[in-house]
Order: sequence, then C-alpha cells, then structure tokens
Amino acid sequence: MIEALRSIEATPAAPTAPVEDVERALTELGRALDPNISEPSPQSAVLFARALDLFANLKSEPDSLVLAEPLLSVARYAYVSGCALKGLAPARRAVELTRLHGSRSLLCKALSVFGALLADTGNLPVAVEMYAEALETSIELGDSLAEVTVCNNLGAALIYSAQYEDAIACLERVVTLGQGNPELQTARGSALANIALACLHLEDYAKGLRAAKEAVELQDNPTSTAQRLMRVVAETQYTRLLLEVDAPQAARERCELAKRFAANPAWSAHR
Repeated sequence: MIEALRSIEATPAAPTAPVEDVERALTELGRALDPNISEPSPQSAVLFARALDLFANLKSEPDSLVLAEPLLSVARYAYVSGCALKGLAPARRAVELTRLHGSRSLLCKALSVFGALLADTGNLPVAVEMYAEALETSIELGDSLAEVTVCNNLGAALIYSAQYEDAIACLERVVTLGQGNPELQTARGSALANIALACLHLEDYAKGLRAAKEAVELQDNPTSTAQRLMRVVAETQYTRLLLEVDAPQAARERCELAKRFAANPAWSAHR
C-alpha cells in the first residue's frame, strides 16, 4: 500500500508520463487493490480512482501484456467494491491484451473477470459468452482452479437468468472438483451458497439448507476479503431459507453473523 501511494505521488500526469512510468504505477496500484492478495484500507478508494485515471489518460491504447495483470486487479476491486461499471473498461482491455499476446492462462482469468462485471451490470448474454469461452479454455489447459471459478460465475449468471436447475448442475461441478482440495474450498463454499439460493427459488428448502450449512462450515473462520464475502453471502441465503421453514430464531442468529462479518472494519470502509 505504501509503494502504491508513492506511485501516485511520483507518476506525472498520464498524458505526458513515459509509458514505463505508467506501467510501473499501475502495477503497484493493482497489487494494492487486488482483493485476492490485499486487504482493503481507507486509502483503497483513492488508489482506485488514480488507477482509473492513469488508464483513461494513457497517451495511446496500452498494447503491452505487462498491463493485463494490473488491469485485472483494478477490475476485481471494482467488482467487489460495488463499482462494476467502472471495472468494465479495464477488464475489456485486459481481455484484448491477452488475446493479442496469446496468453491462454491469463485470457481465461480475464474472460472470467469481464464476465462477472458484465453480469453484475445486467449484460447477461455477453457475460455467458465470456464464461463459455473461459470454460472451454480452462478445460483445454487442465486448470481446475480456473474451471471452478468460471463454473461459479456461470452458475451465478444462470441464477440471474432464472435458470435455476441449470445453475445447480453447473455449481455441483464445482462442489465435485473442490472435494478434498484445500485450494478450492473458498470456491466450493461459494458454489454451495449459490446452490442454496437456487434451491430457495425452486422451493427445495431441505436441499438449500444443507447447502447453506455446508457453505458456512467451510468458512468457519474467514480471514481474507473473498472468504468474508462468501461467508456473508452464505449466511444471507441460510437466513432466507430458515425464514421459509418458519425458524425465525435460527434465522435471526444467522443474520447477526452475516452482519458481523459484513461489518469488518477493513471491508466496510469500501462498501
């Protein structure tokens, strides 16, 4: 975070700054913002605004693969901080850069992030196209982590489209792939939380409650931003399902837990 703040101070106005300086600054900002590797702080909103400004005011369109990762980091921050619209341009450019330079693994990540932002802003048809390509790429690469990420996102998009049974089938693939793999437990928990939501809409409350309970248990003590977010989502679905089966006291307890995790000081400063 300190290095990123220094980058803000040291980098000249983007229209006149050397490309190398802009790349360096965006890289530092990306590391500080990416929710996968950094915790949010009171400075994150300032860093985010600066990163968007640097990107928007580059002298020419970036054509270096070096910028793909920081652009994706900025896009991820936009997604988790509720600024999906602002993340679309960086994510789209990251997809273009990875296509241009032939990085299949990074393209898969970029497609998945772009799809999530598209879905969050209501463009479900194009989001599903991005996910379909990302899923095909992840299977070709034999990358289980990429595959579960895409399946989770695709499952969520299908829920948005009210295709609940298709969503459950997609999400159950994540549950299967994540079985016994410690690296995939957060993704598995997210899939179970979304299965619970799909079951809520289908009025299959018993299955939904089982999924919600398992999702909560997978993140008994969340430490990262992604884990806390997943726990809040799981507790929310758990609460809704408990209300449907006339268990208000249990629902109240789950709701209080959701509020506690959502009110984490580092996280709540950016919601």
